[in-house]
Amino acid sequence: MSETNPLVITGLGMVSSLGRDVVSSCAALRCNMDRVSPVDGEMVWDPRSEEDYPLSGHQVSGLTEGYQGIGRWIRLGRKALLDLLDYADLAADDAAWRRAGFVLCTAEVDEERFMLDRSDVEAAAHRLLKAVGLTVEPANVLTVSDGHRAAIAGLAEARKQIQARRWDRAVVLAVNSLLDESSLRWLREADRLKTPEYPVGLVPGEAASCVLVEDAAHAVGQADAELVAVALAEEPDDDPDTLRIGRALGDAILATLANGSDDPIGDIFGDMNGEEIRAYSWGNAQVRLPRDKLANLVKTIYPATTVGDVGASAAAISVCAAARSYVRGYATSSASLIWAVSDTGKAGACVLRASSSS
Repeated sequence: MSETNPLVITGLGMVSSLGRDVVSSCAALRCNMDRVSPVDGEMVWDPRSEEDYPLSGHQVSGLTEGYQGIGRWIRLGRKALLDLLDYADLAADDAAWRRAGFVLCTAEVDEERFMLDRSDVEAAAHRLLKAVGLTVEPANVLTVSDGHRAAIAGLAEARKQIQARRWDRAVVLAVNSLLDESSLRWLREADRLKTPEYPVGLVPGEAASCVLVEDAAHAVGQADAELVAVALAEEPDDDPDTLRIGRALGDAILATLANGSDDPIGDIFGDMNGEEIRAYSWGNAQVRLPRDKLANLVKTIYPATTVGDVGASAAAISVCAAARSYVRGYATSSASLIWAVSDTGKAGACVLRASSSS
């Protein structure tokens, strides 16, 4: 049974290694384009040739060089927000933004990775709004630092605020880079990077992606898709294994499908990044998928194969890709499932459905 009042997605924005806007990025993702390139100053050892080679990564060239940490997030996030305004044909100083919300979704604030705390992330949200001139009230600015599932958690928060009539609309922006110096050091020390010596690691990337959501009954924008259900789950464990992560992911997916579209799921956008723990977790969750909720033909899409592991931006990219598949008419069915799971076992899932106007 679907929700009686779904949210509609009326705006999209993105910047990635595939393109500087959501239209070109999603088109390139559909074509499985890959713009992987050497990461300056990062070398990896190849035991077969006994030589060092540059680490591969998915960089947004010409935009993030020379920036680290939050500075890199600001560069990426500003570009994605400007793209959203252009895509939805909206003015940043429109009075309607005063009844809007803004949710910034980021990586988990890990002391081993960043010299940051929550106040730094909150300050970044306000800096981004100022950078593009969006007149959102400060009280309506929220942050979600939940890693890979952050965008799904951000959509859940936006839905709660809109359905409570506190906001009329919301921009959910997810931004992350695994290519700044501290993130690369953190990944290298944990042996998580894909190298000739370690083929089941991740390829680091960076991106920002955002969506504009409104209540379907009061939307003023053109709807690209409907967000009909969203669910979160997690296992209470500081070091969860693949079974526990898979159980949390399965719980989130089952809750979403139970409350989502009656239309069968055709496309599944997954948060696979090349790491074994992610693959095993998805395998454990996948066996619990109810077959009656799936279309006869199901297509799985893993954006990380073309944009790399983009952390907190991953799920938002999947949302944009699913919405664009409806607009362009190449979706496998009229409903899509999106799932993501963070490094600490926090899982999230949502169901999108084609809008009647798509």
